Amino acid sequence: MKNGILAAVVVVAIGAIGVLAYQRAELANALAVAKEAGLADQRRADALEKKLAEQQQRAEALEPKWAPATDSLVSGSISIGIAERKEFRIIVDADKMKNVKIEGHFVASGGKKNDIEVFIFDEDSFTNWKNGNQGRSLYTSGRTTVGDIRAQLPRSGVYYVVFSNNNFDGTFRFQQSGRTVNADVKVSYSKLTNPS
Repeated sequence: MKNGILAAVVVVAIGAIGVLAYQRAELANALAVAKEAGLADQRRADALEKKLAEQQQRAEALEPKWAPATDSLVSGSISIGIAERKEFRIIVDADKMKNVKIEGHFVASGGKKNDIEVFIFDEDSFTNWKNGNQGRSLYTSGRTTVGDIRAQLPRSGVYYVVFSNNNFDGTFRFQQSGRTVNADVKVSYSKLTNPS
């Protein structure tokens, strides 16, 4: 009888060990599945993060990028005859340029007063002014010997910087001499560097 009880105890113990081994295998399997699911979730998260970074790079590549630029408009000496003018043309494209400014300095010599008059016009105003009509300027120096030029060009279009030696000296007597103007005038702006 003792052998029977002992055999029964052994069978129960073996059964318990088997159940425990099975449960341990099930737990290991569940842990492996959980790890794999976590790994899959991590892989999915990594893939989404990579895709998001690529989309961000594409979006940044499409964003306009601007860099400072400066073009020389007038540099050095220009001669202007009696009752003549010299004009310098600027084309502004607001799709490719922003914050467009004209800045510079000039010194005139010649005649009794060593004077000159400088204007900045848009195209329509320049056309009116050169034909003797009223033309609204963005900048006017008045008749002067020395001056600084500063003007903002507000939108797309054609503009002119004009050095004028008109034919009157202010007392309605004709000027009798030309002028020499030493000028340094630049156009500065932000330039689109990645046009689409």
